[in-house]
Amino acid sequence: MALGTPAYMAPEQAAADPHADHRCDIYAVGALGYEMLTGRPPFTGATPRHVLAAQVTEAPEPVTKRRAMVPPALAALVMRCLEKSPADRWQSAEDLLPELEATATPSGVPALERTRPPWRVASWPVRTLAIGAVLVALAAIATVWHPGSVLLERLRPGPMSRPWQCSPSTT
Repeated sequence: MALGTPAYMAPEQAAADPHADHRCDIYAVGALGYEMLTGRPPFTGATPRHVLAAQVTEAPEPVTKRRAMVPPALAALVMRCLEKSPADRWQSAEDLLPELEATATPSGVPALERTRPPWRVASWPVRTLAIGAVLVALAAIATVWHPGSVLLERLRPGPMSRPWQCSPSTT
């Protein structure tokens, strides 16, 4: 019996091999990487059984065939993760990590080091002022739209809000 998500199962998992080990996870990383780079999983089928059969019997199309702009080193890394035989994949995540880091951006700086979270863009005084301005704006909006607000009463439609529509008095 095979347990897992068919699109990400290693061939040995799909075949219910009792000797399946942690290298199934390396395969799953490759399947996820393939899908992220190409927009589709390495194998598709009408039913989960068809997907599992493809995992065992078919070779995935090369990443670069589906998306030519993928760097060759990254495409090769993903395809090696998707090797049918566990012996042909990296033997551990520790073996895979340096290879993955080597496929960093063209500048040689890993993408995670190049980007800064948006909240770290401005200095702390600028952030503090911006947060303060947002809080003041929210307080002003809450004051205007509070149910007992005089301003809200003036904005509500009623006979006094449109004096030109009032009927003339008969007094």
